[in-house]
Amino acid sequence: MIDPAISVTDIQDYVDIEAGEVWIAFKANGTNYRHSLSVRNDWLSLEVFVIFSELLAASGSSKRFFSLISAMKF
Repeated sequence: MIDPAISVTDIQDYVDIEAGEVWIAFKANGTNYRHSLSVRNDWLSLEVFVIFSELLAASGSSKRFFSLISAMKF
């Protein structure tokens, strides 16, 4: 088996589309993270992939998520 590049646990999320509030929280490699995300109706925020790509890079992994929005800042 392949060892995971990061260990993600304690995943939580909150979505209130009408109030424009969306966030995810989790623990990665023992560190707590909380990220606010943009609200785009009921679509998955692609920012999630940017967040995890940055975590992978910070962990020293060569693994990444790639998308057309990777260079965008939210």
